Amino acid sequence: VGDIVATRRNDRHLHTTTGEPVRNRELWTVTGLGDDDALTVSSHLGSGAVTLPVDYTREHVRLGYAATEHGNQSDTVTIGVELATAATTRRGLYVAVTRGEQANLILVVTDDRDLDHARDILEGVLASDRADIPATTQRRELANIDRAPHRHQPTLQPRCEIPEWFEPLRTRVRDDLAEAQANAAADARQISELKANLVAATRRLAEANQACEPYRPALSAAYAAVETAREHWWAANSRERQASKGRHRRAAHRDVEQTKQTLDDALAQQQQVEEIAKPVNTRCDQAAAAVRSLEISITPTQQLIAISDHAGRAAWLHDLDRALDDWQHWAKGRTVPQARLHHARAILEEQNSREDPTWAVLAAVLPAPPTISTTQPAIARPHTPERDIGIGIA
Repeated sequence: VGDIVATRRNDRHLHTTTGEPVRNRELWTVTGLGDDDALTVSSHLGSGAVTLPVDYTREHVRLGYAATEHGNQSDTVTIGVELATAATTRRGLYVAVTRGEQANLILVVTDDRDLDHARDILEGVLASDRADIPATTQRRELANIDRAPHRHQPTLQPRCEIPEWFEPLRTRVRDDLAEAQANAAADARQISELKANLVAATRRLAEANQACEPYRPALSAAYAAVETAREHWWAANSRERQASKGRHRRAAHRDVEQTKQTLDDALAQQQQVEEIAKPVNTRCDQAAAAVRSLEISITPTQQLIAISDHAGRAAWLHDLDRALDDWQHWAKGRTVPQARLHHARAILEEQNSREDPTWAVLAAVLPAPPTISTTQPAIARPHTPERDIGIGIA
């Protein structure tokens, strides 16, 4: 439910709630699923709803998120996405990039990540118009393009030889990158799980405390009664020890026995209340212990993750992999922006200082960034007959 689908065959036996027939290429939104796989759909053209039987659904219903350029003619969407290749026509490209109201994105299909190659394909599309070419000629030209996708690309002149050890080195970097990314993702999951568990444990503690709330007045009253009875018993014992022999001592002894009985009754009442409240009290204790355990474990875990710094290593290896990619493109004769070349050289030189002098071989052939002079420019000093005025620069 909610998917966009397209009907791909006219069927005048199927009518919408407004009496319109089901038409080829019409877009619909699925609003219901039948037990027999029939679809209830609502038209995007406002022609009502219809239930498409299972046979029609299986044979003539497709997902409607994408279509050919001409299949999207007259459509208006929020964002348009076009997949362009060397076989794309100028008129088809025009249709594709004028559908979106907010943005239109062109994704060019290439065999590599070279932006110049993608730009060349688009320039070729814009430079040709196949609208008047016969279908047989068009088919033949498309077949030739498939057999030679780079036929119109200029021949690249390598700038330097790529060492035999370059690909094994690059494979090692990518393997290390994949491992670092996996470790960083595992670290992130671990912290996320701990925090999620802490949130859940805190919620359970709040629920347990809420469940304990009705029992707390009775428990407080029982504890207070025991404390009061114990104080009276101690006081009676003290009076008995201080009483003289005879009638006063016997009275003090009876007072001790009575206060002791009161204390025993209070203790029994406390035990009874505690037994009734035991399940919820146990739940509160366990919930509080779980919260304390998680709070204690999060900080050292974060410290260990910070020490291992898998995310930082993954970011560094990602830059190193991109530097090797730019180096290879440059070595093969392709155009790489100067800023990226200088960045690649800096990364390779830093890697050379870290691990293996082999990296210096790659860094040395890349063009060095222009040096910036630190010498202060000469400043004209005005001259007067009386004296020279010196201007100092801090």
